[in-house]
Amino acid sequence: MADAFGATMAMLLFVTLLAGGGIYYIVHLKRRQNDLEETLELQQNAANLHTIIYSTIKDIAELATVREEFTAEIFYEDIKEKFGFKLPFTGVKFQMTYSGVIKCGCDLTRARIPENSITGNRATILLPQCTIIDIYSKPGSCNIISNESGIFADKITLEIQDEMVAKDLEREKNHLISEGILQRANENVCRIVKAQIQAIGINPHVVFLNSSDTRLLN
Repeated sequence: MADAFGATMAMLLFVTLLAGGGIYYIVHLKRRQNDLEETLELQQNAANLHTIIYSTIKDIAELATVREEFTAEIFYEDIKEKFGFKLPFTGVKFQMTYSGVIKCGCDLTRARIPENSITGNRATILLPQCTIIDIYSKPGSCNIISNESGIFADKITLEIQDEMVAKDLEREKNHLISEGILQRANENVCRIVKAQIQAIGINPHVVFLNSSDTRLLN
């Protein structure tokens, strides 16, 4: 009798443990399944946001962010020499001004959005630094202030004037860069990109990469 009762209790305990273990396994499995579905949903959402952000950036990829006009002055002076002696009546003094335009922008086609930076409605956008897109003189803007030359001096022709302007444009470009025009262009790009991305409900963190880090954009 006692043996039968013990066997019955052991069987009941076994069934209880088995049922409990089964319930735990089912609950645990369900929880893992829910976690997996949630992870997949987050990954899918991140992938969708990734696509949306890229599409939005492409819409402004051709954007020129800074366009500035400037006026520059050229002063040229020369005199012919022979055997170390300056030749009389060969001196030239020439002074002129011209107006130009400089454009700066960012190659937004190289933008990258690390997928691991997309959390909720936030994302990090990596951009290259802005560069000079173009610099040129405005047609018809040259104004000669003075042109003094000796009777044996070479005349300042239109071709020579164009060469002077071309050389001066390079000097003016370096001058404007030293004054921070590319930094202003970066600030404009950041402001425009943020506005475009925020308009689709995403809060972006814009990072401009230094030249040593641009490999991340390749």
